[in-house]
Amino acid sequence: MFPEVVITDRKAFFCLESNTTYFVFLPKRLRELRLCLLVSPFGWLMVREYMNNEYRTNLLNPLTRVRIQLPSLEKLILQAVLSSSPLSSTSHGNCIIMVINNYENKLMFARPGGDNWTSLQEYGVRKNYYYSIAYFKGQFYALTWGRELWICDVSSPHPKATKLTPPDYVASPRFVWWDAFLVEVADELLLFVKLYDAKFKVLKFDFSTCEWKKLKSLGDYAVFVGARSSFALSASEYPGLIGGCVYFFESFKECHRKIGIYNFNEDKSIESLRPCCDLRYDYHRSIWIRPSWE
Repeated sequence: MFPEVVITDRKAFFCLESNTTYFVFLPKRLRELRLCLLVSPFGWLMVREYMNNEYRTNLLNPLTRVRIQLPSLEKLILQAVLSSSPLSSTSHGNCIIMVINNYENKLMFARPGGDNWTSLQEYGVRKNYYYSIAYFKGQFYALTWGRELWICDVSSPHPKATKLTPPDYVASPRFVWWDAFLVEVADELLLFVKLYDAKFKVLKFDFSTCEWKKLKSLGDYAVFVGARSSFALSASEYPGLIGGCVYFFESFKECHRKIGIYNFNEDKSIESLRPCCDLRYDYHRSIWIRPSWE
């Protein structure tokens, strides 16, 4: 989804399979939340809307227009993740949403339809600055700026975050990174590190040693990374996607690219797509979406 630079109620959705741009009209009031977030690959957005003379925080499916109310939240949110689709028949009301409260550097979670957000206690020496979160095999995980991985326990009476990497652990290999994203790929928890040249290093977390280790191949998976959403899809199940590649959005320091496709498995080359070249879009608020009709 590409929000336009000039605020309108029209949002552009670019389909990678058909190379076609579709326009969907969403409420203009969505602009009141500068960071409209995709909370999972399930196709739901976390938005703040002005409804009935008050601001509300909702989950919104942009295709079906279904809304599910969340507890009110006015803090600056860096990222949000769902444990499952909130309307899935298998979730049985156990869906949880976790966010990074960027204003207070805290992890917080709530249940759709609930009344409050709960902050996680931290068990560590220093204050953490969280950068990315993911839901993996029934647990939430959080990545700090120092590439430390923390596991989140939301089921206990005193929810907490506990560091998995050893004390004073520095991830290897050492390199300067521009951006980083936690993503589940083929039943593995991976860290995609975007370098200054727009290429990627990929690390796999080894739960037996609690270390990040280099990965050489993504198999047939196409991985989508972005500040507001990251997930992986099998190219064999989704025609039009290229397996072994990382799809990403441009940044201010990256020449003229719109959508970058980094070939991780083979020649490490970068291709670019230019959807909607006749319109102006804010690529820093763009979101990868896997459509859902639930």
